[in-house]
Amino acid sequence: MENKEKVFSELNRIWLGFLGFLILYTIIIWIRHPFPLEFKPYSNTFSNFSSIPITVKMLFFLGIGEFIFVAGKKNTFRKVFQKINTKAIHIMAWAFAESIALYGFIAAFITKNGVYYPPFLILSIIALFIWKPNKSEIENESGENPYSFE
Repeated sequence: MENKEKVFSELNRIWLGFLGFLILYTIIIWIRHPFPLEFKPYSNTFSNFSSIPITVKMLFFLGIGEFIFVAGKKNTFRKVFQKINTKAIHIMAWAFAESIALYGFIAAFITKNGVYYPPFLILSIIALFIWKPNKSEIENESGENPYSFE
């Protein structure tokens, strides 16, 4: 069984890595297809939902579904993956959370319009912060799970 401080430290580093990838996606989008920083272009783009390309709509609803699955109720997510330890559950939740930003990344490149990326990025950041490592969760881990990655 690993030292709980070491596990918490590893989880923090991995979490920062996922956050780093979101920053990297944002830099790449900003260079290739800059998105506006004021709110007006977004309200114009998203007010006429029928004008948004179908691929972006599909990616958006997929992202919303993943956001609800990951961030909606942590206990529901834990029940789905109850056979694995806390460390693995966190890593899976972060992967789901990062994929939301990746959908926005794909949408921006498909449409060559960076305005579609920020809503996905915001959902992804919220989900990552909801699943930020917590010492109490690590301390409550029993360590008896046969499917742990230790």
